[in-house]
Amino acid sequence: MKSKTSTIIVNRRIMIIIWRWNELNNTSDWGEYSIEGCSHDKIYIADIKQEDTVNVKKIKEKIVDYLRSENHQVFLFLHRSHGYQRRDIEGLSSYVKKELKYKRDEYIHGKLKFFLFGSSRDYIYFDTANSGLIHGGEFMHEEIYDDKGKLIKRNSVFTNKDKKEIKKSCFDKVWNYYQLEFKKKVFELKEDLFVKLFEQTNNVGEYQLDLEKRQALLMYRLKSFRGLGLSKRERKVLVEAEWKQQRSFIFDDCIENVKNNYGDEALNIHSKITLETSALFNKGNITVPFTEIRTLFDQLLAQMPEKIY
Repeated sequence: MKSKTSTIIVNRRIMIIIWRWNELNNTSDWGEYSIEGCSHDKIYIADIKQEDTVNVKKIKEKIVDYLRSENHQVFLFLHRSHGYQRRDIEGLSSYVKKELKYKRDEYIHGKLKFFLFGSSRDYIYFDTANSGLIHGGEFMHEEIYDDKGKLIKRNSVFTNKDKKEIKKSCFDKVWNYYQLEFKKKVFELKEDLFVKLFEQTNNVGEYQLDLEKRQALLMYRLKSFRGLGLSKRERKVLVEAEWKQQRSFIFDDCIENVKNNYGDEALNIHSKITLETSALFNKGNITVPFTEIRTLFDQLLAQMPEKIY
């Protein structure tokens, strides 16, 4: 699969965050924030529900306007509680490709990434790692004073709140994290999966336990990675684990991003992993194709150019 350019030169970073913003009065409003020392980098905010087709189209149009320039990269964050799901990422992606007149054998090649987030547990939230951007319906800005009115603590992503200027260090942390997130999640899943598989396998290569029962968290992560729907109970297990471990486990925004950013070969490898790991969901003793699965994970990671290790 080909891309329109062989090398991506990103001089302008655009972040769009669709969330429940306190400052926005209605769904047609947009907010704009600048980044310290970076005249071309921007954050746009809006409060648009998935069913609001008129304003969802405005999101699409804004993305297309920026991607017409070769040196823009756009990260779109969609709040799950606003109704956004995997199929909405697929629809947005199809619209962008059509408007930019991409041919069937071309892909976005790193210029556009979609992220589903919610429940105050993803890295974009300040409280997750004390280094995100958003908190309580706004960008993080908290000042604590003592009884005499002296400022004793300040947590803020702003250099100047009145001018709507975000600290470059805060923006960079979030941007850099999400630039690597998909590869990091795939790598962590691979490592965790093989540690557990080797622990529970006998000397003839048979897995001896009901993996889905004994390693529910791991298997629900794998199920999500494979693109299979999660039940409410399974999703609850993952959400609770994300809260406790401060890690991202759900892959509902993964497959379309793999296709958009890494091409058909990566997507084909992902499909092979889905096939080879299907036996792990069977009960009883099963023969695990360790070598094949590990090789496929390594091949998929090799398709992702980001450096995480």
